[in-house]
Amino acid sequence: MAPTIKITYFDITGKAELLRLILSAGNMDFEDIRVKKEDWPALKPTAPFGQLPTMEYDGEIYAQTNAMAKFLAKKAGLAGNDDLEELKMDMFMEFMNDIFSKLMGVFAKSESDKDAAGKKLFEEELPAMLKTLETHLEKNGGKFLVGDTLSYVDIAYFDLLQNLTWEDHPFFPNLPHNELRLDILKDHPSLVEHMERVKEHPGVLSWLDKRPTGPK
Repeated sequence: MAPTIKITYFDITGKAELLRLILSAGNMDFEDIRVKKEDWPALKPTAPFGQLPTMEYDGEIYAQTNAMAKFLAKKAGLAGNDDLEELKMDMFMEFMNDIFSKLMGVFAKSESDKDAAGKKLFEEELPAMLKTLETHLEKNGGKFLVGDTLSYVDIAYFDLLQNLTWEDHPFFPNLPHNELRLDILKDHPSLVEHMERVKEHPGVLSWLDKRPTGPK
């Protein structure tokens, strides 16, 4: 019998979108529960770490996005073929955390420092990190980041880069020098091709077509 899976998050893409995409790519049924902001305080005590997203799997509630993503990827056959591929995937997921830290670091700056930090982020730091990612992709043959088939790491970077270049993203337009954000992939054609390859996966494409929020 197939497990009962429920993903709970706010009505945005955010941290839960990777979980939704993995489940969709793996053709696994799940309930997509979207919490209204005003309802969250009452639900917060039920979350293992007092935060979203959470995953209910056969009646037990779990948390922490990367841990849940890796678990679901294994169930979906998207987590590699051996320990070394798994190690590489963990490596790329940690590198993604580094990218997120750079992005969130700008929001944390004082107003007087935010403009310069945003300019440095989009002109220097992110391009360098994307170049590193692109180099790894090309070294692996250009199609996938690890191995020779789609993995959850490919899906994770697709989600990141799609959101990063989404003009109507709910948060990123508040960063200074937002116009630079929208062109961040112009010098990274291999990453653009990789995004299109992931998007063409039937399960991914099906979710993009029906999801209530997010770029198509």
